Amino acid sequence: WLSDYYGMCDDMDIPINKGTVRPRELKKSHDNLVEKYNLVKAEIKDKKSKAALELVNNWFTEYENEKYCIKVPHYKSDFIREGQALNHCVGRFSYYDNHIKGERMIFFVRKTSDPDTPFYTTEIDMLKLQIIQLYGYGDRVAPKKIWTFTKHFVEWMQKQLIRKAG
Repeated sequence: WLSDYYGMCDDMDIPINKGTVRPRELKKSHDNLVEKYNLVKAEIKDKKSKAALELVNNWFTEYENEKYCIKVPHYKSDFIREGQALNHCVGRFSYYDNHIKGERMIFFVRKTSDPDTPFYTTEIDMLKLQIIQLYGYGDRVAPKKIWTFTKHFVEWMQKQLIRKAG
């Protein structure tokens, strides 16, 4: 408990001093700090999720290069169609729920020459701005050129979020 307590103090910038170095009631102090810690984490997560949603839903128009582009799904039916067309699971489970929360968002990678035809689907952790999954038909792993394009898209989003916050 003490190690966990110190870790949370460090994460929340609570100085370890005479009053915090050895709490008299360690379990009670630990549990109280856990509650505060979870509230702070939830607030940070909520702010990041809202920023990601705003980026994607309010002012994201497009991202593309000469070969590929990104499409943003907005409706559950978009997810279902994508999953059916590419024979993978994006239309099931919690993908849509996570997407509308702004936590783990789904983006459709398309050929610029054929933007309405499913090609690859990516799931991006919007809190860490990391690619979680990137699959094509039948859960086929994307080739390096698709990964590179998608990584550039994530880097672009990160710059947009920083610009918007600043």
